[in-house]
Amino acid sequence: NLNQNYLGTYFFSSKAEYEAGTPILYTRSIGDPSLKFFHARIGAYIQDDIRVRKGLTLSPGVRYSYQTEVPDWYAFEPRLGVTWAPTKSGNTTLRASGGIFHGWLDPGIWWQTDRFDGNHQREVVITNPSYPNPGAGGIQPLSNTYRLGDYKLNQNQRYSGGIDQRFSPRF
Repeated sequence: NLNQNYLGTYFFSSKAEYEAGTPILYTRSIGDPSLKFFHARIGAYIQDDIRVRKGLTLSPGVRYSYQTEVPDWYAFEPRLGVTWAPTKSGNTTLRASGGIFHGWLDPGIWWQTDRFDGNHQREVVITNPSYPNPGAGGIQPLSNTYRLGDYKLNQNQRYSGGIDQRFSPRF
């Protein structure tokens, strides 16, 4: 239950406009502010380390990410890492990895979309309203509704590499 902006908010373009009582905008949330929802983020991950030979290891893996309210059934995230010690001493190790990663949709975005769907609540916006009574002009203002399109989890491709070098003797 979020009664945010239920009394309304005036916006002024400057201090002088505020002192003159001439706002440029008025917004107000009207309607039923109560909303029931369930939100979950789930990630399942499988990885293995495969020793190809002494000093060379492959690390393949895959992750699957799921978030309620985001119908992205293809959110698989393959990854691969390689670790190689080119010398017999193992003092130098080269590492490289890459993979696909997904980011989550902020729950506040779809929560706002559900709240301001035109049924629960509406966000009234009045430009150049009268002050201090924004509805004194007698014109019924338009209201905002929010829609979330065919959203998929955002996808990143990430690569990394590195060198580990031992300088001190082993103890």
